[in-house]
Amino acid sequence: MLAIGGISDHVHVLVRFPTTLTVATFAKEVKGNSSHFMTHVAMPERFFKWQGAYGAFTVNKREVDIVASYILRQKIHHVENSLTEDWERSEITDPE
Repeated sequence: MLAIGGISDHVHVLVRFPTTLTVATFAKEVKGNSSHFMTHVAMPERFFKWQGAYGAFTVNKREVDIVASYILRQKIHHVENSLTEDWERSEITDPE
């Protein structure tokens, strides 16, 4: 995990993982483990469910610091409406 940040309705993560791990498997594991944590530990009294889809893209090594900074400042970007449209667009990939 290189960076994680979000707001109440979505989260961005920047990760580095081996080529032997697929994006779909990674997303499944993150969503499954975090759902379990939310419903059994963090907020068992509230309903939590991820949407069925996700978006993913690769990042050039030279841009890792820029993307990490953007992710860590999610709340500020949304308040100031200083979003990077390519990183926030609503087009999503649904493997299901």
